[in-house]
Amino acid sequence: LGWIFSDPDSGQGEYAYQIIVNTSNSIVSPVFDSGQCFGYNNPTNKCVIDIGVGQFQLNSAITLNYNTPYYWWVKVWDNSAAHKDSTLAQYNSAQDTPIEADDGSPLTFTAYKHEMPDASFIYFPINPSRSEEVRFTDTSKVYLISAPSTPVNCTDALCGWSWSATAGATFKDNDIATSSPTITFNSAGNSTVTLTVTDSDGYSVSYQEVININTQLPKWKEVKPE
Repeated sequence: LGWIFSDPDSGQGEYAYQIIVNTSNSIVSPVFDSGQCFGYNNPTNKCVIDIGVGQFQLNSAITLNYNTPYYWWVKVWDNSAAHKDSTLAQYNSAQDTPIEADDGSPLTFTAYKHEMPDASFIYFPINPSRSEEVRFTDTSKVYLISAPSTPVNCTDALCGWSWSATAGATFKDNDIATSSPTITFNSAGNSTVTLTVTDSDGYSVSYQEVININTQLPKWKEVKPE
């Protein structure tokens, strides 16, 4: 959660803050109330502002429920001698960031429907040489709304794939959107292969691996023994 502190009194900074979070549009019986938090050094378990001034890491303070909209409010105090406080300001944004949290309501953000994909792949041969065909196989896992923290294997119905490789690599049949492409590396040295997996809810995660390409295999021919 993020906010911007401003004060009409010259030279005043933020002395303390308070975060309130609820699943209903009310500050009564909230699911989380940080109370008054001082500074940015995590003085209590509820005061978890540790990723920058004006940013609150909510998932370190409470366990968020999947696919659930949340309302939230923030209050601040200045560092004057009187420590004057603001009113509670309610979150109200036309679009939530990241876009996966955007639920179309300006007063709420919605927690992810499930875990993000776990992108991964294997390849053979594991010590490829220049100009040799290398077969890549997706081994990614995704999650479903019905079981948001239980991984399942990618299938054509659940996943979309996008592969890329650094310059000097050629995809056979241009199969960059399949689960198992074949790549020929035309140069020796290191080459980076990247796989982006997108699940059926539009959540995407990328995984990349640096592959060492050996020099080209020697040519040979069969000769008659003497």
